[in-house]
Order: sequence, then C-alpha cells, then structure tokens
Amino acid sequence: MLVEHKNSLGRGSFIIFPQLRLLWNLRKREDRRCDIPDIGLGRLTAAGTIHLQGGLEQKPALEYMKNLPPPSDISNIDSLRATINKAAVQASDQVKAALKNGCIPRNTTIKWIMASGPYFVIQEFGPYTTDDLTTRGHKPNPSGDAVTAGALKNMVDNAREMPIWGPLYLIGTREAAAAVHNYLTSGMVLYQSIDREVTWYALLL
Repeated sequence: MLVEHKNSLGRGSFIIFPQLRLLWNLRKREDRRCDIPDIGLGRLTAAGTIHLQGGLEQKPALEYMKNLPPPSDISNIDSLRATINKAAVQASDQVKAALKNGCIPRNTTIKWIMASGPYFVIQEFGPYTTDDLTTRGHKPNPSGDAVTAGALKNMVDNAREMPIWGPLYLIGTREAAAAVHNYLTSGMVLYQSIDREVTWYALLL
C-alpha cells in the first residue's frame, strides 16, 4: 500500500523506516526503554536526523476478515474495536517518543495509521501536555503522571466498548487509496517546521 503511493509521489517524497526505534528517555543513557512503530514515514536530513510525517502500527488480521467484508459490516465488532483502540494507545506512545527525539515538531498534531490485517483507520494525535509526555499507556511507567496514567488505563480497559475513531478503510478500495494519498500529502507540511529541539524534552523527563 505505502510503496505504491511512494512510487506515485516520487522518490524524494518520503522514506519508509521499518521498526524505527525511538528512545523514551533521552536524558538517561542507561534507560533503554523505547517505542517502536512498525513503520515510520519520513525523511533523512543532511545532518542524519529523521523527521517524521507519520507512522503505522500493524496488528494481525482477525478471523472474520478472511472474506474481506465491507468495513461497515465489521467496524462495530468488539474484537476489532479492542484491537484498533489498543493500537491507538500504543501509537500515542510512539508519537510522544518521536516528539522527544525531535522527529516531529512540538505543539502540533500528527496522524498515525492503526491497522488490523487489511483494514485501517487514520487517527490524529497531539499536541501533548507535559504530563502526557511523561506518561506511557502501552507499557505503563510508574514515573508518569497519575491522572494521565489512569485515563490511559481506562482507555485500554474499555477498548472493546469504545467506538473506533474515524472511518474504517479496506486496502484495495478507492476510498482507502484516496485516504492514504491525502494522509501522505497532507503530512508533508510537517517537514517545514524547525520547532524540534531535542534538548527541550530533557526538561520533562
């Protein structure tokens, strides 16, 4: 899916970074905690740093997807809601780590793809508060903000009941192709920002 769009947009449009490792705490060299999106979408600068315009968190397909039912037929199934909503919590941690690493601008929003098999949603994350940036939802950290941690835990615990954020798309359809094209082209505006000082995040950790 992404490769086809990359080819149509041109070689210099973006790079696909598989299993991109983003450190959670840059201040402590001994802290090896990291968040790893399945795919990061971005560019490599002349200085060798990565600037991201988005990313993707991919989960396995579920049994009822094998015949590729229309998205509207499965979007309210609780197991799919749980999969996508938990992936969104994980993706949020990845965005926070990307901010701390200077990969994306601070005080802005960025869109991430959460997928299960051939189905996906595109969700917007950010901007984050100081408490948000110190708190993980997927792998909770005791040093995070208690109120924020409680809210994230509630999201995970109630993932089956929460509706999926945004439309559900099926790869191979016109709707999905248009959504991904718009996602990729709109995300390129983030490359223009220079508001990416990594040292600023050390004050939050």
